[in-house]
Amino acid sequence: MDVPALVESLVTSVHGSPNPSLMSLSLRILSSRYGNAHDMEHRANDMLGVTQKILRHLKESSIGYDPKLAVQRFESLNQDFITHAMLHRKAALLTLLLRLSLDTDTTTLYVPPLPVTAIGHPTIKTVRTHPHPPRSPHADPSMPQQPSISTTWHDKHMQQDTYRAALRTHDTGAAMDIPENVLLQEVLYAFQGIDSKYTFFNPSTDRFEVARHVGVSLPMRNLIRKLTEVGWLFNRVQQFVGRAMDGGVVTQSFHHALKAELSDFYRLLAVLSAQVDVDAAKFPLPDAMPELTLKRLIVWTQDPLDRLRVMAALVDR
Repeated sequence: MDVPALVESLVTSVHGSPNPSLMSLSLRILSSRYGNAHDMEHRANDMLGVTQKILRHLKESSIGYDPKLAVQRFESLNQDFITHAMLHRKAALLTLLLRLSLDTDTTTLYVPPLPVTAIGHPTIKTVRTHPHPPRSPHADPSMPQQPSISTTWHDKHMQQDTYRAALRTHDTGAAMDIPENVLLQEVLYAFQGIDSKYTFFNPSTDRFEVARHVGVSLPMRNLIRKLTEVGWLFNRVQQFVGRAMDGGVVTQSFHHALKAELSDFYRLLAVLSAQVDVDAAKFPLPDAMPELTLKRLIVWTQDPLDRLRVMAALVDR
């Protein structure tokens, strides 16, 4: 005998007659997470299983978005999520997000547009009561309309991103988003130990930092700090080379070797600057993906960074 028949028999024996609503509720409980609580902890730690469930849900769902686009976006976000060092119990978090997605109505994905007056004039407004009730046959054109079910998933996601960006700009005052090609140029200035418009050397922390008023995410700020270590090391070596050397043959040879290494570093800077200029001319659009990015710059500067670390250690001694 299958499970529905057993449930029907049990409900009938308890109530004396069939009860379709109670039977339906019982079957839902048995098939939900409450009916399988003993396996909950194991499933919460199964990262691969949760990921496969999410992918299957995205492929089988048909609520107005492209499944291929949704799968690609999830795989990209999941890769960043897995490599995030500050998050623990990642499988449990993914399980929670999946349940929220399954339990959420499609109409609740709508985020109303942010009123202009709420950002431009953040003042307290009094609520005025109208003696006449609103006219139901004609909608008020000034009020945001609820989107229909046919609204695509991409449009809903863009509405949410726009709403959050507006709130972030409102909360941070004069914060501005900086394109990556501009940040690349700023990093190249920092490589030479030069303060620029958005990056500067902070003596209190003894490193280069991005200005706080700039709308740069925390992971991007950490990436720039890692890159600008090159400029910090370059400053130390350059200051040593710039001093007059009155010593023996060994000291003079060491001084000459440092200058030769710095010459190679200057050539690398010239190549990187030329690549940034080529990308700016070849990819003028802000959303275009240039050849040189901040993440690729990590690879380009790994060998010079190791050399500068050795030179800085020798200079300190």
